[in-house]
Amino acid sequence: MVAKRRERQQRVGGLQNAAPFLPAGRDRGPRDPVLRSGARMAAAGRSPAPSLKMDPPKKPEPTGQFKCQLCGLTAPYTYYGQKPPNTHSIVILEDSYVMKDPFTPDKEKFLILGSLCSLCRRTVCVGAECSLFYTKRFCLPCVNENLQAFPLEIQEDMDKRMPKSKCSKRKKVDSRT
Repeated sequence: MVAKRRERQQRVGGLQNAAPFLPAGRDRGPRDPVLRSGARMAAAGRSPAPSLKMDPPKKPEPTGQFKCQLCGLTAPYTYYGQKPPNTHSIVILEDSYVMKDPFTPDKEKFLILGSLCSLCRRTVCVGAECSLFYTKRFCLPCVNENLQAFPLEIQEDMDKRMPKSKCSKRKKVDSRT
């Protein structure tokens, strides 16, 4: 079989330019040991093979810095709106500051950092000590100012959230020691 290929190559144009064990007229590939270097590829009239290095996966670039105007929480956010990227059927009920979840490699996972208060337009985080979501986002100062406008359940919940008096915050002493 090898002899037949060599005979065919000799008939077509001699062995000088023919690759061993390749049919006549067939080019050498980029993996051919004779043509591995870029200089040899250029000499043969071809451009070198592209680099096979893989780029590291692209991280979502932060769009800006989120900062809660009540507690001072800061975090880079990657999206502001109701439909975060890389999510299929998720629509958030309010325009929110969103970041990719740094604790999982899943691109569809995200964290909601906060939103704007629907009354005063302050930027507030979703923490229970800063805001409340009841059909819209409200900062706690606005909720306290307009407490009577909220349903009874919200009013009771706000009574539970109210800071206790200073005497109840004092550290309890264990009487057994």
